[in-house]
Amino acid sequence: MFPKTVQLNEVTWANIQERFGRDRFIAKFSSANLIGFMNWTMLPYMSELWEALLSEVCLHLTGARRQIFFDLADPEKRPPKHLALAMELIVEFEKFFDVILGVNEKEAFEIGDALGLGLKDHSPEGLACLAGEINRRLSINTVLVHPVAFALTASKGDIQMVQGPFCAKPLISTGAGDHFNAGFCLGKLLGLDNTLSLLAGVATSGFYVRTGQSPAIPDIAGLLRNWPKV
Repeated sequence: MFPKTVQLNEVTWANIQERFGRDRFIAKFSSANLIGFMNWTMLPYMSELWEALLSEVCLHLTGARRQIFFDLADPEKRPPKHLALAMELIVEFEKFFDVILGVNEKEAFEIGDALGLGLKDHSPEGLACLAGEINRRLSINTVLVHPVAFALTASKGDIQMVQGPFCAKPLISTGAGDHFNAGFCLGKLLGLDNTLSLLAGVATSGFYVRTGQSPAIPDIAGLLRNWPKV
């Protein structure tokens, strides 16, 4: 919550190539079943990194289409023009991957405003409409929205929604969204559809907020078998 972030300025395409190795990075990027880009807001050169990957790496990808996950992480902290560019670049990745854009409720409305949608209804039905419009406008594979009590996906006109194991008095809430994203991505890596991946996501975050611990797969399965009442 209170880190020094100056070192994040060093996450650049040039430094990745110099310190990690261009060929090594491209090998990892080209073979991973799912690629995740997190915390765009706090990484000031993330958009430049995406531009480089699109022009220097993605054009040469071969093999089966894979999945790529984006979590912007509170885009309100960045200027609107930066968010607009980020969204344009995310859309470009759909040419090469099945793109999943994951947002919380607040971020969903910020993106909706950036796209000029003008939608303000925070009900489950309103959020489903918003996610569907973002998905339609961006033409990406999946928009994933995770409020506190439920989660939903919008994909190619199809809306799926699941209720989460809501916890009125969580032991911890910071990091719940990250755990949800991890659970959802686990579901996609296992070949599950959006509904079951949503269940994996809410079970992962549900376990975490109750225990303060990141779950292993048996913990997720146990919570699903013994769904909490509160």
